[in-house]
Amino acid sequence: MGIISAIKSVLCRKKKQTNSPEVMVKVPSNRKVYTKKNTIVVKDNDTEVKTTSVAPTTENTPKTTPITKSNNIQKPKSKTPVKTANTPIITSENPTTPLSLEVLTTELTKLVDNYHKDKNLDLYVKTLQNYLGEQELLNLELPLVVSLAKPLDKLPTFDTSIDYWKHFIDSSYAETAYTRIAILQCQKAKRIYQENKDVDEYIAALEGILMTAPKDSLGITWTFELPNLYAKIKHFDEAIEYCNRYLEHPHYKFRAQKDLKRFENRRAKYGLRQSNKIK
Repeated sequence: MGIISAIKSVLCRKKKQTNSPEVMVKVPSNRKVYTKKNTIVVKDNDTEVKTTSVAPTTENTPKTTPITKSNNIQKPKSKTPVKTANTPIITSENPTTPLSLEVLTTELTKLVDNYHKDKNLDLYVKTLQNYLGEQELLNLELPLVVSLAKPLDKLPTFDTSIDYWKHFIDSSYAETAYTRIAILQCQKAKRIYQENKDVDEYIAALEGILMTAPKDSLGITWTFELPNLYAKIKHFDEAIEYCNRYLEHPHYKFRAQKDLKRFENRRAKYGLRQSNKIK
């Protein structure tokens, strides 16, 4: 009975530790019993004769997952895209594709019409600049191109108008663009002269413009502005020489003849005065 009591004692202790079901083992009284991990070993004269496993069973044991606190819990992804500050807002005023020639013509025509109604030059300039990068800009009809440029001439400076016409240098209206740029540069040079009264600077600016402008494209007024400036600084010989270049011109010859006589008379009077001073 002592051995049986020992076995029961061991089994009860293991049951409490492992929560395993009780296993009954019957052995004779002359054999030794001891436990090895979760196994009861029965020996006879140091020879192992029988073992009975008492390992815990997990057949009916529910699995549990430990709950731990974590700051890296992933939230489910939302199906709706999140708007950010860098997300562009697509509107009709901010197109993402180039406008067709028909649409571009319609919108620019409407822009000119709206300007004539509200006379808001600042709004007109800002809106027009948004269209200057369009691919079909160079294919616009010349009357519309000219109409778009006219309001720009009302600006206090001529730089905006000059920049506008530079967009058409590579178009079929290249000569018109160069002519308009040259005239605007002449107007700008005269505006500067009226402010600083530096006639030498004004003459140098006009000489440079005439050298690069299309031939005979500036019209009578700007073509004969330069000899008048020569005469203003008493350089009558240069003024007369300049007029001689246009004596055979089909459009400018009458103006050239008229100015030539005027400069010759002024040179004669000026020479007479100079000779009188010497005497």
